[in-house]
Amino acid sequence: GSAKHSLPNFIRTKEWLDANGKCMDNIRSGQSSIPQAGRGAFANRFVSAGNLVLPLPLIHLNRSILDMYDLRDDPNHEGRLLKSKKPTGKQLLINYCFGHPDSSLLLYPYSMMSNIINHASGDRAANVKLQWISDEGNMGGYHHPEWFEEDAATLFSHSKSGLLLEAIALVDIQEGEEILLDYGVAWDQAWENHVASWSHEQRDGPQPQRYVYPHKLNREEAIFRTEEEMKERPYPTNLSVGCFHLHRYSDSLNPIEQRPIRRNGPPVEGRAWQEGEPYGGDAAYIRPCRVLERKKVGSGDDETDEYLYTVLLDTDESESDEEMTDRLLFDVPRRGMKFIDLPYQSDQNLKAAFRHEIGVPNHIWPENWKDLKETTDPT
Repeated sequence: GSAKHSLPNFIRTKEWLDANGKCMDNIRSGQSSIPQAGRGAFANRFVSAGNLVLPLPLIHLNRSILDMYDLRDDPNHEGRLLKSKKPTGKQLLINYCFGHPDSSLLLYPYSMMSNIINHASGDRAANVKLQWISDEGNMGGYHHPEWFEEDAATLFSHSKSGLLLEAIALVDIQEGEEILLDYGVAWDQAWENHVASWSHEQRDGPQPQRYVYPHKLNREEAIFRTEEEMKERPYPTNLSVGCFHLHRYSDSLNPIEQRPIRRNGPPVEGRAWQEGEPYGGDAAYIRPCRVLERKKVGSGDDETDEYLYTVLLDTDESESDEEMTDRLLFDVPRRGMKFIDLPYQSDQNLKAAFRHEIGVPNHIWPENWKDLKETTDPT
């Protein structure tokens, strides 16, 4: 009731939506047909050539705010960090922004599923293109064409978004067809250079560390090592064992138990592991954990036996009052655990990970925004 009172125009009529709205449900998420691309956008219905596939309201950014720097301890002030003089990389967000090589301006689209439209490459032709909104009169404050006449520096002074691109069908798009956009020649070249120079070896420390994908070990390792075994055979430095668990435990469903967890060790308090349907609902949580004990419950060779594990979940900083009994879990099966990347250790966090904005065609990028043109033109 109070929301309706404070936002009287929150609910609109169908007639108002037909006159002023933009359709947001022409696409849905799915597994991309492009190898290793992850998710992709697919047509929810038939869209004829020339019609809107998705509106793209934009947040304008200065690309310099996505610069990343190396940090080191200040030898003269304990607890203070010093950053490198020059940027050492770009934040991941740049991969989802539109931009132009001659401009310091980046445009981040924030409409639903706009960030999963993949690049058309190889034998996959683009079926959508970018254009500025074609019916400006219906979008009110969402698009300000007068901004095209401003330079990039002035644009950065606007505290609210005010630009809107559209993804328009180049051809008839059938229901279920993947939506693909041409990211541009500069993106293609940057990707080719990245693939040619890519290495799993990371050389930040005294010894190079090789990045290992979690799914590789999930496929190859049937048995998890205990803490003691890890002293002799540690896992790759970017990985941890993760355990699915409930966000909250109930004494009636998961009563506290006392069990010894090591041979001849004293009993400790914990709870028996519980799964969802599976891992659905309240059980859809996974947290890094340490394997304290492994016990065999089958009979046969090690690769086919079923084991149950006693694990200790790592501390969750968001739950300072979390008791030890809610972190110690007994009888966790193999299906309740998997290898995961440690925080900030996934492949997308590597220094050599791919970073490049999505290209906007030169003919629709305003000349006034090309504030880097003098520095990028050959002399």
